[in-house]
Amino acid sequence: MIRLIEPYITFEEVEAELKEIFSSGMLTKGPFVRTFTDHISQYVSAKHAFLTTSATTALSMCLKILNVQPGDEVIVSDFSFPATVNVIEDLGAKPVFADVDLETFNMLPEELESQITSRTKAVLFVDALGNPTGITNIKHICEEYSLPLVDDAAV
Repeated sequence: MIRLIEPYITFEEVEAELKEIFSSGMLTKGPFVRTFTDHISQYVSAKHAFLTTSATTALSMCLKILNVQPGDEVIVSDFSFPATVNVIEDLGAKPVFADVDLETFNMLPEELESQITSRTKAVLFVDALGNPTGITNIKHICEEYSLPLVDDAAV
């Protein structure tokens, strides 16, 4: 077995909390979720944090919040999981693929910039294999063109 990511914690470190959560009978709502979202929003300096059932649901929610409509274009990395493109197509929008760096597998800034048109509604950056290398340059381009940036950091 080849592990892509080594966990930073052990089961013993979270065992008591997991027992408490399972004993409460509230796996998707309740005080544990509120505490977790409060901690996440503080950690990333965000006003709010929301939990979803999957990364696909989170991406879909982001694009809906950005009011992506049929005919809009969303620029996305050409190296990703199929769901990344599915959420774009489910809204009737057109995925526009940007090539990736062959060392990081992340979107190349020059590829992003060459794909931007008047129909571009958003950019969906994929942290390939949990690696966000290059996102700072992508963010600067998005700011320059006033485009919202969605970071798909699912691993």
